[in-house]
Amino acid sequence: MNLNKVISAFNNSSINNIKKEDLTDITKKNDAAVKTIKNIFDTNLDGQLDTSELALIDKLTKLDGNNTNGISLTDLKLLA
Repeated sequence: MNLNKVISAFNNSSINNIKKEDLTDITKKNDAAVKTIKNIFDTNLDGQLDTSELALIDKLTKLDGNNTNGISLTDLKLLA
């Protein structure tokens, strides 16, 4: 699952199809990023992600090979 699919599922009110059990290999370094992203979804009141929310999610999920603070796009399956 990639970030675009997660955002699409959220915006189409089908985020419940993404199960927490799908998440694998979350490490301590990823824990804060995962919690932050989950909080964005949990506290979103209008059902749409605005530019700042998308930017934060993007920053937390960069896969540039040098980013040890971000999480992988695969780990975004947490968002249920």
